[in-house]
Amino acid sequence: MICIKKNLLFHDSFSVEFLSDSIRLSNSKKMVQHKIKLLEDTTIEWKLSKCQQKLTGFGILVNGLWEYFDMERSHLELFKQFLDAKISYRNIHKIYQMVSFCGRGTYGHVFKYQNRLTEEYVACKSLKMGSAYKYEDFMREVKALQRLKHPKIVKMKEYYVESKHFYIVMEYLEGRSLKELLKSRNLKEQEIFIIFKQVLVCINHIHKEGYVYRDIKQENVLFGETDNLQTVKLIDFGLTEKKSDLGVWQNRVCGTPGYLAPEMLKPQNTCNDKIDMFGLGILLWEMIHNCRFFQGGNLDEVLRLNEKYTFCQEYTQNIENPTLKYLVERMLQQNPEDRISSADALSYLSSAERNSCECRKNYDNDSTD
Repeated sequence: MICIKKNLLFHDSFSVEFLSDSIRLSNSKKMVQHKIKLLEDTTIEWKLSKCQQKLTGFGILVNGLWEYFDMERSHLELFKQFLDAKISYRNIHKIYQMVSFCGRGTYGHVFKYQNRLTEEYVACKSLKMGSAYKYEDFMREVKALQRLKHPKIVKMKEYYVESKHFYIVMEYLEGRSLKELLKSRNLKEQEIFIIFKQVLVCINHIHKEGYVYRDIKQENVLFGETDNLQTVKLIDFGLTEKKSDLGVWQNRVCGTPGYLAPEMLKPQNTCNDKIDMFGLGILLWEMIHNCRFFQGGNLDEVLRLNEKYTFCQEYTQNIENPTLKYLVERMLQQNPEDRISSADALSYLSSAERNSCECRKNYDNDSTD
């Protein structure tokens, strides 16, 4: 694979070598002239044709100045695929155009964008740099998405760092959110199992990788395809943190009122991944009853109710299915040490499914006899 740097009087040709931690550009004497390291502070700018309809090359910073290299289109596509979501790009609007507004978050907005080159639709999270949101916050989310690759987690395709904004480009999900689904109708018991298991599998993966999600709620559970409940995807990893970095809670609310574990609302309490299990318990309860667990007129009221939470058997007395009842009870325990882990919850759910299948099989055999 070759790239060419065009000068006024002559052209320099470089061979391109892909390594696990970098891309090397070597001259004709096989001497490495440039090294594109796969690090968070490495940035590339894409070079487009005059008509802005295809990629023709790339630019890298060399001693504080941008130098540009041309490359054959098929090779350039492979080059970009290798770098996507590994390093930052710049000048997002050279590649993408906004189609519509999708939603508003704590620190930014989500838009539907279209790739000018491929016409592919993507979701783009736009985050404004400021005192409340810094580069470190942005990179924490980027690193979490880089690490936590899973079929049930929204895929990050690229990320851009501009002078005043950060952008995360993700796959576009055609389906609606769990919140929108629950607004439209009640869920059947089997549908609850289908949706909840996918979310639980995802949370268990996050915990196994050493992270805590910290923002479980109806709005963050989306469906990849319209009316296909098997296509659950978890979105928004802005609050996701490494377990090792959680430490002691420092008098701040981090998450969504109505889903916060009791220990998150008590200063100087040590928190761990069990905070996600409480949020999962609330989510499962809401899927069963199709109403909010904490009923408040506004977020402040919901937060006050959330702060006063104590576990009560009345919360589960109307849940008829024993598997769902057990899971809700174990996840909503006030003491995190009494709360079930994601691994144990998944093991219990899988075992219950096997037993249910075996019972149905035996029933069918008896009916046939």
